[in-house]
Amino acid sequence: MKKFLVFLLAVITSIIFAPVSLSPRVQAEANTIPVSLPMKKVALPRLFFRLEKEVKVTNYIPKKGALTSTGKLAKFGIVAVDPKSIPYGTIIYLPDFPGQKFIADDKIGKKGIKAGVKIDICRSWNFPLKKAKIFGGEKRQITIIKPLTN
Repeated sequence: MKKFLVFLLAVITSIIFAPVSLSPRVQAEANTIPVSLPMKKVALPRLFFRLEKEVKVTNYIPKKGALTSTGKLAKFGIVAVDPKSIPYGTIIYLPDFPGQKFIADDKIGKKGIKAGVKIDICRSWNFPLKKAKIFGGEKRQITIIKPLTN
């Protein structure tokens, strides 16, 4: 049954994608008709800006029900940044969390900025403090994606 279906599929695709042969008169006519379309260069819009760099990454554990500096609920998937260097709304990917998208929606405290921290990952309120300390404070490779606005 499978062989028959494969054969049938091959026949149908050969019929659909068979080269079309034109009559010699039509072929000669098609070759002699000059076609000149006005070509205009159009700049395509850049939808986002992408940057890969190595920065110091730490963790923070908010209190239950805490809000970020932008007014959103503090939860995993939000990172705190220095808004002067990385604007709010920027999307950040870390290779340690494959497939997880982080959004810059909180501000790092003054101590963190002085210590050279660029990204502070928000963990859930019940995340173990020992695990947070093990992960934090190291330089890690990140990918920053900033949607461009007009």
